[in-house]
Amino acid sequence: MLTSVATAYAECVWVLWVELSQVDSKSPAVWIIVSANPTQAKCDTALNKKIEDATQGQTNAKRNANIITEHSSGGLTTTWRYSASPTPWTRAAEGEVTMLGDLRV
Repeated sequence: MLTSVATAYAECVWVLWVELSQVDSKSPAVWIIVSANPTQAKCDTALNKKIEDATQGQTNAKRNANIITEHSSGGLTTTWRYSASPTPWTRAAEGEVTMLGDLRV
């Protein structure tokens, strides 16, 4: 049993997600795939770069760990919450992400 669990874990792709939500909006929060990565380390690197890029030069964006909050002049507050997770239903060894369409790692 332990061997099959270890094998399944080795075949995981790490997916970087972002949850986009807006306060004072009638729209529900949505989760969006940012990237798929073959290892947790590469996913963490992608997460840090994405947050760095998103906040660079933004005076009205605040960062708290993996969460960016931006207040617009119209009173709308937008929040991006980044999260990285392994996905056991993928096969990184084959270079495909079966549940995510044509996305390749």
